[in-house]
Amino acid sequence: GRASGRRNLPQFLCMDSNHRRSRHRARAFSGDDAHRCPGGVRSEQGTARAYPASDEYTKIKSIRIASWNVDSLTGKSREIVDVMQRRRINIMCIQEVKWTGQSAREIGEGYKVIYCGVKDKRNGVGVILDPEMKTAVADVIRHSDRLMSVKVVLHGMILNIVTGYAPQTGCTQEEKEGFIEDMEALVRGIPATEKMIIGADLNGHVGAMAEGYEGVHGGHGYGARNEEDDNLLEMAQGLDLVIANTWRSWVWCKK
Repeated sequence: GRASGRRNLPQFLCMDSNHRRSRHRARAFSGDDAHRCPGGVRSEQGTARAYPASDEYTKIKSIRIASWNVDSLTGKSREIVDVMQRRRINIMCIQEVKWTGQSAREIGEGYKVIYCGVKDKRNGVGVILDPEMKTAVADVIRHSDRLMSVKVVLHGMILNIVTGYAPQTGCTQEEKEGFIEDMEALVRGIPATEKMIIGADLNGHVGAMAEGYEGVHGGHGYGARNEEDDNLLEMAQGLDLVIANTWRSWVWCKK
């Protein structure tokens, strides 16, 4: 997920809610397996926002989700909005935002970015939402300048979008292991009745082939895998996730 050049591919990890894997197009949509929406979901400001309980998902359009390491959002928000409009992307996970603070702002054409950064403008992650999605935000968890999640509720469907930026080459092993532990904790904190997509720059290659991680890796990856990259696959395996974009045009979801 880099803005230019063929470097690390973005990793998409997918979890759905019925604990059975089933094959779907690379998009999120409502299914026939109904879940009951909680009576109240905490909003970004911490207040309760009520949603009617439903025994069945209302049919909604497919949701397009992408991930992009923007290498600084400064001066690029207009370009990103243009890309999202042309490719009909509803939600964009972004990394290396390099903005300070923890806030949200409009970036034009009705699109909104929710982000988390630090004072020295290193790292930083965020999620950009289109005009419809921004009105569906129910909760935001800003864990650090490398990890955050946004919860949206659409017609009874609860979807968690997690964006992450893993420590790169030169960072300590402690930092790398700490990031994996933090991501595991964040994912485990998401109720099994809710859907989840992780769009992240994990600074590694999961390898071209599954090689022992069948069911997690679809066999259509990129690059050579080393011991550190195995940690990502082991995490996905332990959390019952899949590396969605190794299945090419198909995604295996936890259903």
